[in-house]
Parts: sequence; structure tokens; C-alpha cells
Amino acid sequence: MRTFILVACILLLWSCSSKSQDQPRAPKQLNPGNISKYLCATDSSISYYLYLPKNFVKDNDYPVLVVLDPKARGKMTCEMISGFAETYGYILVCSNNNKNGIEFLEQKEIYTKLLDDLKDYIYSSYKRLYIAGFSGGARVAQKLASQNKEISGIACFGSGASEGIYRENDFAYLSVCGKWDFNYYEVKETEYRFSKEPFAAYFLFFDGKHEWAPQNILENIFLYFETDAMRKGTIKKNQKIIEYIENKVNPTVDLSYINGLNLDDPVVVSFDALLYDSKKEQFNSEKKELQKYLSSFGNSDKDWWKEELTKVRIIIEENLKDDEWYAAKRVFASLSLYSYMYAVKALNDGYANEADLFTFIYSIVDPDNPDYNYLKARIAIAGNQPEIASQEMKIALDKGFDDYEKIEKDKFFKKLTPNSFSSIISEIMKKY
Repeated sequence: MRTFILVACILLLWSCSSKSQDQPRAPKQLNPGNISKYLCATDSSISYYLYLPKNFVKDNDYPVLVVLDPKARGKMTCEMISGFAETYGYILVCSNNNKNGIEFLEQKEIYTKLLDDLKDYIYSSYKRLYIAGFSGGARVAQKLASQNKEISGIACFGSGASEGIYRENDFAYLSVCGKWDFNYYEVKETEYRFSKEPFAAYFLFFDGKHEWAPQNILENIFLYFETDAMRKGTIKKNQKIIEYIENKVNPTVDLSYINGLNLDDPVVVSFDALLYDSKKEQFNSEKKELQKYLSSFGNSDKDWWKEELTKVRIIIEENLKDDEWYAAKRVFASLSLYSYMYAVKALNDGYANEADLFTFIYSIVDPDNPDYNYLKARIAIAGNQPEIASQEMKIALDKGFDDYEKIEKDKFFKKLTPNSFSSIISEIMKKY
């Protein structure tokens, strides 16, 4: 009798365990036509913002676009392109966890959990999966696409491609970069390299810095992926989209990559190698000029920097938008990056005078950047001036400062009063 009871208990436990493993997870409340935040069922530390088209029906064949921002700003990116996702019928998934500063294996694990979570309640499978990423997020997208044949295409903003990373998988490649992005040279070199390869790629440049592109450019993500799917025969030719592109209904959108294109041709490389060759000398000259400034960090005083950078600023203020103007803008963009990095390191290492110099350079090349005021706040804290630090952070917040982790993990800001610190964090979190 005891044996029977023991066996029965074991069978019951096995049955319960089996059911708990096989049971579907609790359904999530879907909200088509709206931006909603969700936690991954298997890992509540991972979250994302989701946009479903208004006419969403479960298991219909919607293309999926995953968006990776280097600061994990899922809400911001979802708001930025959800209108286009609606227009072109895409499911939009914007990660709150993929960000700069974590190893690729962890990035990949987060990405995998996001997609697995969607499979439980959005679709059982998908035919078209895309990734869009900015800066570090673009580099993650490149690696994921190189390793995953399910990915149909990627849109890379503000980032070139590492040599050797392409190209076993046949994914479409859209590159979008500001003309004075500090990664501009890297992107142009990638464009030249890709011009020698027989695969679908398009490089689009806009007037701007290292940033997600403006709205009139962002539509190209969807137009390029749709036309690439038509070329590959994954979807039927959409005459409405073709006519929209050919007629240039919206003249502010760059649609040149499709004009006159034979959609039956699976390979598109929009690039003039001769043009690049003619620009090589100019690019090399720009790099030498930049190197001159970089070698002067720590070796030249404020007066030298002011005199030198005033010359560059005069060119920028003339606003001629010729080669010299763009070169000057790129010099300032690169110096913005380096002066910021050097200032942070100097402060962390306790070199207040050097930090003051690098912040001075930053004030000339990128005064409207909220990180300039963030640096001034750090310097004020180091000098035991908490009130000035709070004032500078208020200015930074007004300019759009939104890096929650930068403040939360910054040892300097721990010196502020709890109220001041909490107030800063509270204002930033409103943006997430």
C-alpha cells in the first residue's frame, strides 16, 4: 500500500511538473495602435516597448523591426518611428536593455529573449525580421545579422562596418550617417569597401551630427526594406510604394536608391567609386588636420585652443556648405567626442586643471550639447559647489540630457544632497 501511494505521489508530481512546463504563459494585454511597455516573461529584468499596427491580428505575417539604441532608450525610439511602422504595417520592438558597455554575448541573449517573448503572444513565426541600430546599437545589429540567417536586413545609423564581418548571410544593408558625424570617415570607407561586393547595400548621408536621423530620413528604413523584399521575391511588388517612390510624393525624403531600379535585380549597390577616389585626398587632409588637434591635447593652453578653434568656427559661421565647411564641422564633431572623453577621465583621475581645459575646449566645439553642462556639474561637485552643480544639471536636463545610468553610477553625484540627486533622477526617468 505504501509503495502504491509513493508511486502515485511521484506520478502526480511528474504530471504537475510536466503541465507547468508545457502550459503557455499568461497572455499579455495587447494594445494595437499604441506604444506599450512589456516585461519579458522569462526574465523580468528585460523590458521593451512594443508597437502593433492598428489592424493587428495574431499570427498574421507582419514584418518585425527590432530597434537597438546605445542608451537603451526604448520609449524614445518607439515614439520616433511608430508612425512609419503603422504606415508600412510593421511590428516595432524597441529594447530597454541593449546598450553600450555590455559584451556582445549579453547583447545577443537580451535580443534572443525579446524575440522569444514575442513568439508567445504575437506570432508563431515570421518571414521578415529586421534590425535598426544607432552607433553601438548598429554594431550589435551587424554582428547579429552576420550570425543569424533569419535577419533579412539591417539599418545602421552613425556606424561603419568592421572588416571581415560580412558576408555569409544575404541581408540587405542600409547605412545612414550625418555629414559631420565623427564616424563619417569610417562610414565612407565602409561604403567604398562594399562597392566591391555583390550584395544589396545603400549609403545615405544627411546634414547632421552623430544622431538618429531626422523624421524625413527615417522613412527610408521601411522603404528600403520593402523594396529589398520585392527584389528578393519575399513579397509581391507593391505598386503603391513603387509609385510613391517614383513620383517622389514627399520631396524631402531621399528616394534616389529606387529611382529607375529594376526590381527584378536582386543586387543593388548605389555608389560611385570614382567619386570616392577623387575625395580620398581631401579626406586624408582632413584626418591630418584632426590629428594636429588631437596631438595638442594636454600640450597647449586655453589661449592656443581659442585662437585655433576660432578660425574653424569662422568657417562654420560662414555657412557656405562647401567641402571646407563640412570638413570644419567634422573637426568640431571629433573634438567634441575627444574633449568629452578626456575631461571625464581627468576628473575620474583627480586632475582638475586638465579637466577644466578639456571642458573649455568642449565649450567651444559643442556648447549646446547637454553633456557640456554635465561636465560643468561634475567639476562643480569636485570643487565642493553643489548649488552650481545642481544649476548646471538643470540646464543639461532642459537641453535634453537623458542618460539615467550615467548619473546613477557617477560617484561625483553621490556627493549631492539626497533631494538634489533624487530630483535629477526623477526628471531623467520621465523620458523613459
